[in-house]
Amino acid sequence: MTVAPPNLPDYPTTNPTRVRITRWMLRQFGSFILFKVLFKVKVFGLEHVPMDQPGIVLFNHVNNFDPMVLAMVIKGRDVVPFGKVELTRSPLTSWIMWGWDAIAVRRGVVDRRAIGLAIAAIRANNLLLIAPEGHRNKGGMRKPQEGTVLFAAETNAMLIPVGVSGTENAWGNMKRLRRTDLTFHVGQPFRLKPDVTRKDYKLAVKEMMYCIAPLVTPNLRGEFADLSQATTDKIEPI
Repeated sequence: MTVAPPNLPDYPTTNPTRVRITRWMLRQFGSFILFKVLFKVKVFGLEHVPMDQPGIVLFNHVNNFDPMVLAMVIKGRDVVPFGKVELTRSPLTSWIMWGWDAIAVRRGVVDRRAIGLAIAAIRANNLLLIAPEGHRNKGGMRKPQEGTVLFAAETNAMLIPVGVSGTENAWGNMKRLRRTDLTFHVGQPFRLKPDVTRKDYKLAVKEMMYCIAPLVTPNLRGEFADLSQATTDKIEPI
């Protein structure tokens, strides 16, 4: 992801009836399966999620359950997930992507359509849900992609870091017919500083990851385990 597309697609400021219905259905189904059968969920800092402003919700990605549960955890408004296009081809996840009206991105190329939709969704006063790493990292947080900085730079959106801990144990616990303890920590929102340019993206996204790292258990911090290395040269708290 290098530059924003010159012509952004339209994105509705109000969700179409179909999307409102399918998201409601997924919430009802997901609330039972995810919260009553599979997981025991604790959430901290939910007051940091804006109810009336556009924003970008950043999270560490360990398991495919992460974005699904996080979308359910954020109550009061819906998020717009930004996920890999492969999820639209799986029988298990394709109907969730369609039902939630997620934005599918082709990885490894500059997917201008997906980039444009993401920026348009934020500008339409939505919360974009994205994992800066761009893929799952079971062994802990790893090198992120710079696309998240592009979205923030193009929209001046609030950035809300969320640490997800516990989903690394989900599959093992399911095999043993045990529920998994999940914890979601929502951190202090921040923004890019106004003077951030393209050459600053690498440092800016690294600083974003260091905002997530304190919110997860130490075993999931990976390359960002040394919190003393965190800087705030390109970001500022709100």
